[in-house]
Amino acid sequence: MRLSPLRSRTALSIVTLAVLFFGAAAAQATINKSIRVDHGEIVGHDLSSVNGSIRVGDQADIRGEVSTVNGRIALGDDCSTRELSSVNGSITIGRRGVVDGDMEAVNGSLRADDGTVVRGNVNTVNGGIDLRGATVERHVETVNGSITLDEGTIVEGDVIVEDAGRNWGWGRRKPIEIEIAGGSVVKGNVENLDEDREVIVVLRGGSTVEGEILGAEVERR
Repeated sequence: MRLSPLRSRTALSIVTLAVLFFGAAAAQATINKSIRVDHGEIVGHDLSSVNGSIRVGDQADIRGEVSTVNGRIALGDDCSTRELSSVNGSITIGRRGVVDGDMEAVNGSLRADDGTVVRGNVNTVNGGIDLRGATVERHVETVNGSITLDEGTIVEGDVIVEDAGRNWGWGRRKPIEIEIAGGSVVKGNVENLDEDREVIVVLRGGSTVEGEILGAEVERR
Protein backbone atom coordinates (compact mmCIF):
# COMPACT_ATOMS: atom_id res chain seq x y z
CA MET A 1 0.00 0.00 0.00
CA ARG A 2 1.48 3.35 -1.06
CA LEU A 3 1.23 6.05 1.61
CA SER A 4 0.95 9.26 -0.41
CA PRO A 5 1.08 10.64 -3.97
CA LEU A 6 4.46 11.49 -5.46
CA ARG A 7 3.79 15.18 -5.83
CA SER A 8 2.64 15.50 -2.22
CA ARG A 9 5.91 13.98 -1.04
CA THR A 10 7.88 16.21 -3.41
CA ALA A 11 6.16 19.34 -2.14
CA LEU A 12 7.07 18.34 1.39
CA SER A 13 10.66 17.80 0.27
CA ILE A 14 10.87 21.34 -1.15
CA VAL A 15 9.63 22.73 2.15
CA THR A 16 12.21 20.61 3.97
CA LEU A 17 14.99 22.03 1.78
CA ALA A 18 13.94 25.57 2.66
CA VAL A 19 13.72 24.83 6.37
CA LEU A 20 17.28 23.50 6.39
CA PHE A 21 18.64 26.99 5.91
CA PHE A 22 16.81 28.46 8.89
CA GLY A 23 16.71 25.81 11.57
CA ALA A 24 19.35 23.10 11.22
CA ALA A 25 22.19 24.01 13.55
CA ALA A 26 23.88 20.67 12.94
CA ALA A 27 23.77 20.97 9.14
CA GLN A 28 26.40 22.31 6.76
CA ALA A 29 24.39 24.71 4.57
CA THR A 30 25.48 27.19 1.90
CA ILE A 31 23.75 29.57 -0.49
CA ASN A 32 26.08 30.02 -3.49
CA LYS A 33 29.11 27.92 -2.55
CA SER A 34 29.70 24.31 -3.48
CA ILE A 35 30.43 21.60 -0.90
CA ARG A 36 33.10 18.92 -1.33
CA VAL A 37 33.56 15.82 0.82
CA ASP A 38 36.90 14.06 0.54
CA HIS A 39 37.62 10.38 -0.15
CA GLY A 40 36.75 8.27 2.90
CA GLU A 41 35.53 11.22 4.98
CA ILE A 42 32.84 10.72 7.62
CA VAL A 43 30.32 13.57 7.90
CA GLY A 44 28.01 13.48 10.91
CA HIS A 45 25.40 16.00 9.72
CA ASP A 46 23.22 17.07 6.77
CA LEU A 47 24.71 18.76 3.71
CA SER A 48 22.62 21.34 1.83
CA SER A 49 23.10 24.08 -0.76
CA VAL A 50 20.86 26.43 -2.71
CA ASN A 51 22.91 27.21 -5.84
CA GLY A 52 26.10 25.22 -5.29
CA SER A 53 26.88 21.65 -6.18
CA ILE A 54 27.71 18.91 -3.67
CA ARG A 55 30.48 16.42 -4.58
CA VAL A 56 31.26 13.44 -2.41
CA GLY A 57 34.40 11.34 -2.86
CA ASP A 58 34.61 7.55 -2.89
CA GLN A 59 34.00 5.63 0.35
CA ALA A 60 32.57 8.67 2.16
CA ASP A 61 29.90 8.20 4.83
CA ILE A 62 27.33 11.01 5.11
CA ARG A 63 25.32 10.41 8.27
CA GLY A 64 22.59 12.82 7.27
CA GLU A 65 20.65 14.04 4.23
CA VAL A 66 22.23 15.57 1.12
CA SER A 67 20.06 18.19 -0.61
CA THR A 68 20.22 21.07 -3.09
CA VAL A 69 17.83 23.46 -4.77
CA ASN A 70 19.65 24.31 -8.02
CA GLY A 71 22.94 22.47 -7.70
CA ARG A 72 24.08 19.04 -8.77
CA ILE A 73 24.73 16.20 -6.32
CA ALA A 74 27.41 13.63 -7.25
CA LEU A 75 28.47 10.76 -4.99
CA GLY A 76 31.37 8.47 -5.88
CA ASP A 77 31.69 4.72 -5.35
CA ASP A 78 31.09 2.95 -2.01
CA CYS A 79 29.33 5.94 -0.43
CA SER A 80 26.48 5.96 2.04
CA THR A 81 23.95 8.61 3.03
CA ARG A 82 20.53 8.90 4.62
CA GLU A 83 18.64 10.61 1.76
CA LEU A 84 19.27 12.45 -1.52
CA SER A 85 17.04 15.25 -2.82
CA SER A 86 17.16 18.12 -5.31
CA VAL A 87 14.72 20.52 -6.90
CA ASN A 88 16.43 21.47 -10.18
CA GLY A 89 19.77 19.65 -10.10
CA SER A 90 20.69 16.14 -11.13
CA ILE A 91 21.73 13.43 -8.66
CA THR A 92 24.20 10.62 -9.39
CA ILE A 93 25.55 7.92 -7.10
CA GLY A 94 28.29 5.52 -8.16
CA ARG A 95 28.77 1.82 -7.54
CA ARG A 96 27.99 -0.08 -4.33
CA GLY A 97 26.41 2.90 -2.59
CA VAL A 98 23.70 2.88 0.07
CA VAL A 99 20.86 5.41 0.42
CA ASP A 100 18.92 4.65 3.60
CA GLY A 101 15.87 6.68 2.53
CA ASP A 102 14.52 8.23 -0.67
CA MET A 103 16.33 9.53 -3.75
CA GLU A 104 14.23 12.23 -5.36
CA ALA A 105 14.25 15.27 -7.65
CA VAL A 106 11.66 17.60 -9.13
CA ASN A 107 13.24 18.74 -12.42
CA GLY A 108 16.60 16.97 -12.23
CA SER A 109 17.57 13.51 -13.42
CA LEU A 110 18.53 10.58 -11.16
CA ARG A 111 21.14 7.89 -11.76
CA ALA A 112 22.40 5.02 -9.59
CA ASP A 113 25.04 2.51 -10.69
CA ASP A 114 25.92 -1.14 -10.13
CA GLY A 115 25.47 -2.50 -6.63
CA THR A 116 23.87 0.61 -5.16
CA VAL A 117 20.89 0.05 -2.87
CA VAL A 118 18.16 2.64 -2.29
CA ARG A 119 16.10 1.57 0.70
CA GLY A 120 13.28 4.04 0.04
CA ASN A 121 11.63 5.36 -3.13
CA VAL A 122 13.27 6.73 -6.27
CA ASN A 123 11.10 9.48 -7.77
CA THR A 124 11.03 12.53 -10.02
CA VAL A 125 8.44 14.89 -11.40
CA ASN A 126 10.04 15.98 -14.70
CA GLY A 127 13.47 14.35 -14.68
CA GLY A 128 14.54 11.02 -16.10
CA ILE A 129 15.47 8.02 -13.96
CA ASP A 130 18.42 5.79 -14.96
CA LEU A 131 19.20 2.78 -12.77
CA ARG A 132 21.98 0.40 -13.86
CA GLY A 133 22.54 -2.61 -11.66
CA ALA A 134 20.92 -0.91 -8.67
CA THR A 135 18.33 -2.20 -6.20
CA VAL A 136 15.33 -0.13 -5.07
CA GLU A 137 13.59 -1.57 -2.04
CA ARG A 138 10.38 0.41 -2.50
CA HIS A 139 8.91 2.15 -5.59
CA VAL A 140 10.18 3.98 -8.69
CA GLU A 141 7.85 6.85 -9.63
CA THR A 142 7.64 9.74 -12.08
CA VAL A 143 5.13 12.20 -13.50
CA ASN A 144 6.77 13.27 -16.78
CA GLY A 145 10.19 11.59 -16.90
CA SER A 146 11.46 8.52 -18.73
CA ILE A 147 12.61 5.48 -16.74
CA THR A 148 15.47 3.12 -17.62
CA LEU A 149 16.15 -0.04 -15.60
CA ASP A 150 19.21 -1.86 -16.97
CA GLU A 151 22.10 -4.20 -16.11
CA GLY A 152 20.18 -6.35 -13.66
CA THR A 153 18.39 -3.62 -11.71
CA ILE A 154 15.87 -4.90 -9.17
CA VAL A 155 12.80 -2.93 -8.06
CA GLU A 156 11.19 -4.60 -5.06
CA GLY A 157 8.01 -2.52 -5.32
CA ASP A 158 6.12 -0.93 -8.23
CA VAL A 159 7.11 1.29 -11.14
CA ILE A 160 4.50 4.05 -11.38
CA VAL A 161 3.65 6.92 -13.71
CA GLU A 162 1.63 9.32 -11.56
CA ASP A 163 -1.38 11.30 -12.79
CA ALA A 164 -0.14 14.73 -13.91
CA GLY A 165 -3.61 16.25 -13.78
CA ARG A 166 -5.57 17.80 -16.63
CA ASN A 167 -4.02 21.25 -16.17
CA TRP A 168 -0.43 20.06 -16.57
CA GLY A 169 0.93 21.71 -19.74
CA TRP A 170 -0.75 22.43 -23.06
CA GLY A 171 -1.50 20.24 -26.06
CA ARG A 172 -0.58 16.64 -26.57
CA ARG A 173 2.03 15.31 -24.18
CA LYS A 174 4.68 12.96 -25.51
CA PRO A 175 4.57 9.31 -24.44
CA ILE A 176 6.62 8.15 -21.49
CA GLU A 177 8.91 5.19 -22.14
CA ILE A 178 9.84 2.74 -19.42
CA GLU A 179 12.71 0.55 -20.61
CA ILE A 180 13.41 -2.61 -18.62
CA ALA A 181 16.52 -4.27 -20.01
CA GLY A 182 19.60 -6.36 -19.24
CA GLY A 183 17.88 -8.96 -17.06
CA SER A 184 16.29 -6.36 -14.77
CA VAL A 185 13.31 -7.35 -12.60
CA VAL A 186 10.30 -5.43 -11.31
CA LYS A 187 8.81 -7.52 -8.52
CA GLY A 188 5.63 -5.45 -8.27
CA ASN A 189 3.46 -3.86 -10.94
CA VAL A 190 4.22 -1.37 -13.69
CA GLU A 191 1.27 1.01 -13.54
CA ASN A 192 0.18 4.11 -15.45
CA LEU A 193 -2.15 6.20 -13.30
CA ASP A 194 -2.52 8.98 -15.90
CA GLU A 195 -5.37 8.15 -18.27
CA ASP A 196 -4.40 11.05 -20.55
CA ARG A 197 -0.79 9.92 -21.03
CA GLU A 198 0.49 7.15 -23.31
CA VAL A 199 3.05 4.95 -21.58
CA ILE A 200 5.19 2.38 -23.40
CA VAL A 201 6.91 -0.41 -21.48
CA VAL A 202 9.84 -1.86 -23.42
CA LEU A 203 11.03 -5.30 -22.27
CA ARG A 204 14.33 -6.61 -23.57
CA GLY A 205 17.26 -8.82 -22.64
CA GLY A 206 15.32 -11.34 -20.54
CA SER A 207 13.88 -8.70 -18.22
CA THR A 208 10.66 -9.43 -16.35
CA VAL A 209 7.76 -7.80 -14.53
CA GLU A 210 6.51 -10.23 -11.90
CA GLY A 211 3.32 -8.27 -11.24
CA GLU A 212 0.92 -6.76 -13.77
CA ILE A 213 1.46 -4.10 -16.42
CA LEU A 214 -1.51 -1.76 -16.13
CA GLY A 215 -2.55 1.11 -18.39
CA ALA A 216 0.49 0.81 -20.65
CA GLU A 217 1.46 -0.63 -24.03
CA VAL A 218 4.06 -3.41 -23.97
CA GLU A 219 6.80 -3.83 -26.57
CA ARG A 220 9.24 -6.74 -26.58
CA ARG A 221 12.42 -5.94 -28.50
